[in-house]
Amino acid sequence: CGVQKSMTEHKNPTDINEVLPPSLAAVREIFSEFNVSEVSDEICTRVLDVLYRHTCDVIEEAKAVSHHAGRPKIEEDDVQLAINSVTDGLMFAPPYRDQLLAYAEKNEQPLPAVRPHCGIRLPAERFTLTAPNYSLLSCADNAKTAFVFIVVHIACYKERFLHFV
Repeated sequence: CGVQKSMTEHKNPTDINEVLPPSLAAVREIFSEFNVSEVSDEICTRVLDVLYRHTCDVIEEAKAVSHHAGRPKIEEDDVQLAINSVTDGLMFAPPYRDQLLAYAEKNEQPLPAVRPHCGIRLPAERFTLTAPNYSLLSCADNAKTAFVFIVVHIACYKERFLHFV
């Protein structure tokens, strides 16, 4: 007769590692190497999810590189290029020291003072979307010039709208 453990009974950490999938155990091992011993399964699962998505992105990028090169199989160079491409797009890469120094220099300059003003602050008329985008010619001008001017404006607007249709 074997002794059955209840569901509420705490398991020994060595027992947990035996029950966990190998990938989850590997994530726990990584955390333990950084002296982080108490990590929940949910956090390990989320880390695995991020790693899985990153790996899928790299593989998809490597497939695209290989396909572009005309090769039927992915090679090591394709994977290396894909890793560099995907890693460049990540947001958690720290900025370079030169870039930080340029930001610090820019931040040393004080911002211009805001003038006291009541009401809504609006940009200058020339920066608004409702600013006039045409000009009218007076009647004294040559009628032929006015006609050409209007036709040119209509042609320009027609080209713009054709791109959106």
